[in-house]
Amino acid sequence: MEVAHYGGRWFLRDGYHRAWRLMRAGVFEVPAVVIEARTLRELGAAQNWFFAESILLRDRPPAVMDFCEDNLILQWRRPARRKVIRIAVSESFEIVPGKSREEHDNEYCNEAR
Repeated sequence: MEVAHYGGRWFLRDGYHRAWRLMRAGVFEVPAVVIEARTLRELGAAQNWFFAESILLRDRPPAVMDFCEDNLILQWRRPARRKVIRIAVSESFEIVPGKSREEHDNEYCNEAR
């Protein structure tokens, strides 16, 4: 879990799904990383899908428990995604410092015998 202190309040920065499941299981105390946020950006709520600062700092801001009711959860279909990692292999030759090409070629020829 990651929590941040901002504007005199505590906010959950990371671990929403874990918090939701833990709270439903009756667990209300867990270890967490604590961050002192000086700006909304440091709080991690600067993207357009987060609540506005005016909503976050009002008398009764949204809480994790507000989203534990199935009728309040927005659901939608999104296409399945697959993570793909591509690795490119390349081959090249380098000149060995201090040796002439003939010395280097002879060295390999001698080793092969």
